[in-house]
Amino acid sequence: SVLACLCRMTTLGEEEIAEFREAFSLFQIEEGVLPIKDLDGAIQALGCDIPNTIEIRDLLGMNAEVEENEGEELQGTIDFEQFSAIMVRRIQEREQEGGQDKNDKIRSALRAFDPEGTGLVPTETLRNALSDRMNPDDLDDFLKKADPTGSGHVNIEQFLKEYS
Repeated sequence: SVLACLCRMTTLGEEEIAEFREAFSLFQIEEGVLPIKDLDGAIQALGCDIPNTIEIRDLLGMNAEVEENEGEELQGTIDFEQFSAIMVRRIQEREQEGGQDKNDKIRSALRAFDPEGTGLVPTETLRNALSDRMNPDDLDDFLKKADPTGSGHVNIEQFLKEYS
């Protein structure tokens, strides 16, 4: 699961590959094609640090055609295989840096449910994601604490302040 934090893995299992595929599909423009300009969003959805333009160029290497017009976003596309290779590299780099602290792991996990980067996660999305891992009463209690105003959303940063 995302809470296991992909950034701490050393080997990929079927579950991790499925999570890669899910993040890829959130941003693909057509079956099997991800715009490079959306690569950062897909990487963030998996709980890893967002690369800058230079890092994206480095991660892509010579495997993708990349164009950059002055002051504009990177252009071009990558396929799922290239995306997976990038994610494995990001994860390995993260492991070499010593991993993340607890709040970073929680923040990364919650951001996976916030692909637009609003800082808010719908409580129903969390309910659906956690329903098979928690009993219903504990889940209700957790969500009431995570969304104390009853807005229907969990503010990621406020949640971290309350529970760290």
